[in-house]
Amino acid sequence: MDHAIPRACIAAGVHYIDIANSREFVCGIEALEAAAKDAGVVLLSGASSVPALSGAAVRHLAGRMDKVRAFCPAIYRVGLEYASSLTTAQPRLHPLRYRVMRET
Repeated sequence: MDHAIPRACIAAGVHYIDIANSREFVCGIEALEAAAKDAGVVLLSGASSVPALSGAAVRHLAGRMDKVRAFCPAIYRVGLEYASSLTTAQPRLHPLRYRVMRET
């Protein structure tokens, strides 16, 4: 996979963050670690649903709980791209045990 943009960021002395989901791309960023360190920049790849969004949700919700015993993130494709509203999406969410309480 092409890491031209992170390489350009290193050359420009600019920090880099992406939401890449490709394991190959995210793992390939490690090859740029020494160059990034020498340039004094941070490269952060894969800050997408897991861990970024799910981690933020867990931190927020954990503050309202006495104890968190486990956290098991997963991504499940439910085909929401075909749903025009939460009401039409609800049947696709049923296997996840989510319920639509209100639509805003």
